[in-house]
Amino acid sequence: MPTKNPTLSDLARELGYDPAHAKMLPIKVRVEPYDDVPEVVLSRLSELDEIDWEEATSPITTTGKPRMLKLTAWLAHAGPANANGDAFLAADLQAVAAEGLFTPPYIGMVDFNHDFMPYGAWYSARYEFDPQANEFGLLAEGTIFAWRFEELADKILAHQVRNGHIDVSMACICENIETRTGESGATEFVLRKPVFLAVSILDVDGADPNARAVGDERVDSTELDRTQELNQATLLEMHALNGTTLTTWAATAQANKIGLASHTTQEEMMDLTEVIEQLTEAMGDRAVAIVAALQDTLAEAARVPVLEAQLAELVVELEASSESLVDAQAAVEAANVALEAVATELAELTSQYETLDATHADLVADLEESDRAAVLETRLEMLPEIYITVLEARDDEARELTEGRFANMSDEEWEAELELLTAGSPTSYTERSRREGGLSSAAGSTGGNYAVDEFLN
Repeated sequence: MPTKNPTLSDLARELGYDPAHAKMLPIKVRVEPYDDVPEVVLSRLSELDEIDWEEATSPITTTGKPRMLKLTAWLAHAGPANANGDAFLAADLQAVAAEGLFTPPYIGMVDFNHDFMPYGAWYSARYEFDPQANEFGLLAEGTIFAWRFEELADKILAHQVRNGHIDVSMACICENIETRTGESGATEFVLRKPVFLAVSILDVDGADPNARAVGDERVDSTELDRTQELNQATLLEMHALNGTTLTTWAATAQANKIGLASHTTQEEMMDLTEVIEQLTEAMGDRAVAIVAALQDTLAEAARVPVLEAQLAELVVELEASSESLVDAQAAVEAANVALEAVATELAELTSQYETLDATHADLVADLEESDRAAVLETRLEMLPEIYITVLEARDDEARELTEGRFANMSDEEWEAELELLTAGSPTSYTERSRREGGLSSAAGSTGGNYAVDEFLN
């Protein structure tokens, strides 16, 4: 007996919704030819044609690796408070990123609707600018164990296809809470020095409208790919093509097994609708997830012209930089030549200075010697005659030592030495007359002059 196809109510119950709210909405589809398809899209579609639908539900991928849903998420932003009135400071978010937020073994938990059940892990985070939020925030990388939680992974990918992203919400414990008044006048709560424990996947709107994520199951998916996709608007809005949604386009390719084809007849339109219904009944969220993979490929293809333009700009900048580098190298070489000339001139000036310094030293020595000779001559004239006679009778070496000692004495030392030499030597009239300039000649004591006999005494 054939299995009964699920009704809309059954599908609503399976997805966790009230069946009473389920409605069938008729849609109209227009399919138009589109021949200019990038090679990367054709290649991706050919891979889709070869999918074994039974094998696609296996927890092990065709690459031999377990099924994993890679996630890239903006978990928190600096700036205005979220709908709960909670806010973060840029300095605190920078600090937790610099300290290695979610770096193993201190990984973050991936849970669902804050049920605090671990479905995966966040293993890195960094502080960057979010162009869509126009604020700086924390951008995290993580994964869900899709091989174990297949239903959750499919549900998340389906949610992403419908909304263009996955809503997320962080959980943290902070050191203290400060209050401030927001722009609207409402009280805001600033969570200081937060410790982030988990980032929860939501199937409802979160408090922070800019807290969002994207998921990707491809083995070759990179953080850069997911970050670029995350910073765009919704995928369906950005990549609608000639009035044909990507979902219809992908289903058309799968139904005809020829990649992209032109469908113009009413019969083909009916076939297309039937294929979509069968695909939805057979695969459910899995089919939607595969379409999401196609959308990723189209997003990559849409970025090719932009990347080519950016590459051309970089080439122009590189050529200009090369010319500037050549000019700079020429300037450096000219500066080196000038520097060598200055060094040579400096060496010559140094040699001249050393010569002049040596000449100056000789002149100073000669001047000092001349001064010493003049001082010695003056001091020798002041010595008693008998001492001069004795000094001249000495040998040259002894006389030079004595004269050198006299010449090197300070004025005070010389006066003391002269007084000692004069007091200890006999004095003749001639010597005293030479030293004092004359002798007393008065006969009496009046008039203030000494008598000759007093002088003799």
